[in-house]
Amino acid sequence: MKKVYLVRHGETNSNVSRAWQDPEEPLNDTGLAQAEQVADRLRHLKVDRIISSTMPRALQTTEKIVAAQGMPFETSDLFREIKVPTSLIAAPFTEVTETPQQQFIAERVAHASEADWYFEDEENPTDFLLRVKSALAFLTEQSEDTLLVVTHGGFLRCALGYIITEGTCDATDVYRFLKTIKTTNTGITVLEFSEGMWTLRVFNDHAHFAE
Repeated sequence: MKKVYLVRHGETNSNVSRAWQDPEEPLNDTGLAQAEQVADRLRHLKVDRIISSTMPRALQTTEKIVAAQGMPFETSDLFREIKVPTSLIAAPFTEVTETPQQQFIAERVAHASEADWYFEDEENPTDFLLRVKSALAFLTEQSEDTLLVVTHGGFLRCALGYIITEGTCDATDVYRFLKTIKTTNTGITVLEFSEGMWTLRVFNDHAHFAE
């Protein structure tokens, strides 16, 4: 049986202001403290391999974890956050329908089943779901029994949606997953893979905040 610990990165300013993030945005002071907390929580966890998203906020979180673990890590683009349109980076989430943000969401949902439709230069639902499936397949193919991956909220939500629906979801479900599944910065989610099936064992554990 394979066990995978998925850790969301620490807090950023855009997480606080509820805005779409710049891919290069780092952790804020709270996020750095959260990374220290989760690193201390995982200090005695025995893992065979640590993998991080290539985005700075994930890398900063991973650096704290590997310092506590005393082992190296590697990076992979498979675990990056979903790419949003460049023109909407730093734009706040809003329910106001006439904003470019809501126009993007409305059009993206309307065209979700069209694999070749793009609002701008984003990663569309088909692209994102395929990448998430590739990431999960990659994890199953590794020889190590226990892996730790530092990733992002959107990736986690889509991966969990895919697992919970036993792989029956499609691109039209992606924004439903992103809207209805919520995760906490540095929350720990644990998956197991055995006999060809993923199982969700722990979701969004952030008890280290109380320690």
